[in-house]
Amino acid sequence: MLMSLWKRLVLISASAGAGFALMLSLIFGGYVWHQSRSKPWNKGSIKATFDYVDTEGQGNQLVFHYTLENSMNFDYRIEDESNVMIMKKLRKQQSSSLDAGTLRGDFPVFVPARQRLQFAIHTQMRYTPDQVIRVPLEELEEIEILKGHAKQEAENSFRKKLAAFVKEEMTSLDGFVLFDKENRYQIDFPKGW
Repeated sequence: MLMSLWKRLVLISASAGAGFALMLSLIFGGYVWHQSRSKPWNKGSIKATFDYVDTEGQGNQLVFHYTLENSMNFDYRIEDESNVMIMKKLRKQQSSSLDAGTLRGDFPVFVPARQRLQFAIHTQMRYTPDQVIRVPLEELEEIEILKGHAKQEAENSFRKKLAAFVKEEMTSLDGFVLFDKENRYQIDFPKGW
């Protein structure tokens, strides 16, 4: 009887140990599975609003200026472009287009909680109209007639011509989208031209 009690105790202990090991394996497996699942993109916490389009460089590459607004109660930051993807949004195809190396942003980005920040998307797209040549602001300063308010009016007029050019020549361009892969944020940059 003593032997049979001892065997029963060993059998119960072994069964409990195996059950505990199985339960621990299931919990660990569930945790690993949950961590490996893709997390959804946070789409609404950082909002972009179109400001204006401008040019830069000798080739008159287009630069799209936006205001980023952080609606969260904590700061948002992107240190560099290594974990960021910027794409063009295409209206006709209702899709995004990754043109590797042709779009870049102003990094690093730091938008404090409940604050706004200016942000630019630099492109390789060129402003190439035959009839309009931009006079740099430095040269405008040298022209005595064009001072203060007149200089701002000239800049505003040029930006309107740029917006019309983008609207007419790049009809499929429907804005941009930025994916912050590290933090899982998606920022939509709407067209406003």
